[in-house]
Amino acid sequence: MTATAHTVPGTATAMAEAASLLLDLLDDSQLERMVAGFPGEPERSRWFYNPSDHGGLTLTNCTPAQRVAALRLLATGLSQAGYNTAAAIMGHELILERQEDWPVLPGWGRVRDPLHYAVAIFGEPGSDEWAWRFAGHHLSLHYTIVGGALAAATPSFFGADPAEAPLPGGGTLRPCAALEDLGRDLVRSLDEGQLAAALLAPQAPPDIVTGNRPVLEGRLWVVPPRERFRAPDKLLRAVLGELEARLAAAEQALGPAAMEALAWSRAPAGCPGRGCARTSGRSSPRCWAPTWTGSPTMPPRPIGRRSPARPPKTCTSPGPAVPSPVSRTTTGSRAPGCSPSTTTPSAAATTSTPYGATRPVTSAVTSSPTTTRPVTDHPH
Repeated sequence: MTATAHTVPGTATAMAEAASLLLDLLDDSQLERMVAGFPGEPERSRWFYNPSDHGGLTLTNCTPAQRVAALRLLATGLSQAGYNTAAAIMGHELILERQEDWPVLPGWGRVRDPLHYAVAIFGEPGSDEWAWRFAGHHLSLHYTIVGGALAAATPSFFGADPAEAPLPGGGTLRPCAALEDLGRDLVRSLDEGQLAAALLAPQAPPDIVTGNRPVLEGRLWVVPPRERFRAPDKLLRAVLGELEARLAAAEQALGPAAMEALAWSRAPAGCPGRGCARTSGRSSPRCWAPTWTGSPTMPPRPIGRRSPARPPKTCTSPGPAVPSPVSRTTTGSRAPGCSPSTTTPSAAATTSTPYGATRPVTSAVTSSPTTTRPVTDHPH
């Protein structure tokens, strides 16, 4: 693993200094929860994007000074735009909490909590090999430093739930707007033949196809709900049962042919770069992209302007100022310059949640070390 030309100079040093400052503020019990050895497997390879126990010390269990130090560490791994997006995602928990009628579960506590984001450090900051992560609902960032340089920044997950929320004066809060709109603009730029190649299935998959797997290999389908949580047995049986029932119903509606078309594999799918002409004065991607699921018949929207009405949705974040090469815990490769992002339009305006409330449906995209694939509406 080596750093790339896109690495901001001094990134690894800044990370080590911020991590050391944070560790100096912790007591013994907090250190025990945050720190592990390097490489720290299998824990370092585990990751989640839902409101699960992400491992490490949460901001909830930190003092104000410790929280500031943790956020300083987070900022070292992101550009200004990336940090702004992360902050908006964390704040979105308050919006989602209200939409879901402030859910609290026995043995779980507050379900949507803007402080329920955890920091974990593997190894000694500043040593030859160490790593750290910052993770919580819809925000999961992982960094590995080798030989004094940032070697990997994957997996990296940004999402927003709800994808858009109203603001005073007719404004709209959309943390992932730019990249999401770019993906939709790309799909709208395809001609009939290109769209036929790019469209994998008319329906969207029921959740993120690659899920939270640490390694992508073989042919993959949506991860079972039990595997999306660190301790599924601690969930209310009704909550887990509802998630399992939703997946089963979605798979039945899709049918075997659509499920096969939407499954992940190393073989690229979609419109090949050589088959995409230059459109609107902008070059097409240099890889197989985009792949698309769900109905592509969305109303046209001028670039740079919001449409009057659009279903809620979610997307990847503005990328960090650090590289995203293949990490030790993943396999596969990516074409140079290829980082396709696709989004899936929601099929309905609202959906019931495992907590008995009703809220707008969302969709999300995860950026993994091996590929970026379309995902779907999900009750996270």
